[in-house]
Amino acid sequence: MLDGNSNMKGSDLSRALLQLSLFEAILEWHGTDGPATHKRNSTNSPIYGIWLSPGLQIEKGGYFEYDEVIPSDH
Repeated sequence: MLDGNSNMKGSDLSRALLQLSLFEAILEWHGTDGPATHKRNSTNSPIYGIWLSPGLQIEKGGYFEYDEVIPSDH
């Protein structure tokens, strides 16, 4: 899991991780309409990512709503 504080859909960081043959699990599962990962994010972009190597398969994935499990804006 990575708190990159940059858009996981197209930042320099995400491009570098893609070049390492990693993929972001939530965007892979939900498509590019994946959720924002910070409550005050005005661009609706995920700034955290769960990056996996190609051999791993996703069975289920998602995020809880803000404050649903613990008080948090993440």
